[in-house]
Amino acid sequence: FFLICYQATMVDKASLMVAFVFTVAFFAHVINDNIPPYVEIWPAGPSAVHKMNAVVYSKSGSTEVFSYDPNHPRPLINSNQVLIEVMYSAINPVDYKLRRNLVPRFLLPKPKIPGMDISGEIVEVGTNVKSKRLQVGDRVAALMPMIGTKWGALAGYAAVDASLVAKIGDN
Repeated sequence: FFLICYQATMVDKASLMVAFVFTVAFFAHVINDNIPPYVEIWPAGPSAVHKMNAVVYSKSGSTEVFSYDPNHPRPLINSNQVLIEVMYSAINPVDYKLRRNLVPRFLLPKPKIPGMDISGEIVEVGTNVKSKRLQVGDRVAALMPMIGTKWGALAGYAAVDASLVAKIGDN
């Protein structure tokens, strides 16, 4: 792209515009067709009414950047998500690697709740989730997206895309 832009500035501004539009169209195609499940595209919004316990951090660093928030906003689910009351959660190596390093805010919005793996019970189901597959009261395990969302597993509730949720048995 940069080579095209450099050559286009030497030729004319119309060529530069064509190169820019082509590049944007290419990346839009790649993003729309190849979004990995660990990237949250439409993250849940915060509730103005419902609160929950959560561990959060607002800047990169060691474990000293963690803080406990007993009044953190609970997530509001989108139509393709389920709301899970978290019973168990886990921290993975990628969590502390992301926390330690400076990552752009568009990839890792802050304040961030760490953690990716959760287990719990569904308390709310989005309108576009197939009702027979996942229902309120189901015990489930889920994978939280790593990038593009401030929500994580170390909280009382988690809004998760239904495609990343699996039912678990009673044992």
